[in-house]
Amino acid sequence: MTGPIVAIGAASMAAWAEVDEAMDTIVKKTGATGEALEDLQKRAENLATSIPTDFDTAATAVGEVNTRFGLMGDELEEVSGAFIKFADLNNTDVNTAIEQVQSTMAAWNVTTGHTTEILDILNTVSQNTGTDVMTLANTLQDNKAVFDEMDLSIGDAAN
Repeated sequence: MTGPIVAIGAASMAAWAEVDEAMDTIVKKTGATGEALEDLQKRAENLATSIPTDFDTAATAVGEVNTRFGLMGDELEEVSGAFIKFADLNNTDVNTAIEQVQSTMAAWNVTTGHTTEILDILNTVSQNTGTDVMTLANTLQDNKAVFDEMDLSIGDAAN
């Protein structure tokens, strides 16, 4: 009888350690403290328990989206969730996805309010053409001047 109880205790400790490490990720990425940190951690917990992802991925997404886009609250949670799904769909890690998409958006002067739209464009074009989304994002960023000369929007350039 004690063997199963010990195993349950060990599993509980491992799960707690995973959650604790994930929450530390938010602190490392954002430097947040107090109520701001509590809200960020709550958002990561909401994501980890409402969509298919782990606590580390949720915390990474929340920390990166907060730092790179300056979002908080419901908008932070929505965009972080979109990036988690985007990264999963495209078989890339969430940190890389956020970094690359944010850099592409910055090159095109796309505002944060259009983040989910950009993710949709990248996914659609990638699925229609077979081009990897990170390659597509890099191409959009690297060839911005050419696309400007052609007077193309980011959506038209992606297509």
